[in-house]
Amino acid sequence: GIDQPPLISENMTGIFDEAADYAGPRAVGGDLASDAHPLAVGMLISAVLGRPTSVNSAGIYTHTWKPRTADFDVFAANVPVTYYKDLGVGSAMLFYDLVGTTLELGITQGELTKANVTFMGGKQSQLTAIAKSLPTGKPRWPWNVASVSLGGTALTEMLSATVTIDESIEGSH
Repeated sequence: GIDQPPLISENMTGIFDEAADYAGPRAVGGDLASDAHPLAVGMLISAVLGRPTSVNSAGIYTHTWKPRTADFDVFAANVPVTYYKDLGVGSAMLFYDLVGTTLELGITQGELTKANVTFMGGKQSQLTAIAKSLPTGKPRWPWNVASVSLGGTALTEMLSATVTIDESIEGSH
């Protein structure tokens, strides 16, 4: 969503009325929550932790993410991302220059694996809707294909688990 609180002048004007108001700092952001999809979840993790190191072994890719140790640049703590939201009426919202600040991955027995990312910062514009290309079939991860291990040992007694990574990024205007 978009948040732009007004700035109201506190100067004395000699009249009994509210002073002039001005546009305050504009902030774009919010949560993106979804069922974890094998392709999309990597993009969500990268929005918070940055680009992974990838290794291909016999056609199987292994992606390793590590928390970043430095900012992407002076304007963005992490790699900026873009989010496209189809409004379903022939138009769409484009949110860009967003930075992922919090990542939450959760599994619960008997449910689909969940992913949630909190975005902040950025800009927004409205545009004409574009054609979509969505995955087909059953691309979600049910709970029985996710697992939790500690020190290489499976924790079979786990009924649910949530991992949260919070980068504690704050906007600066």
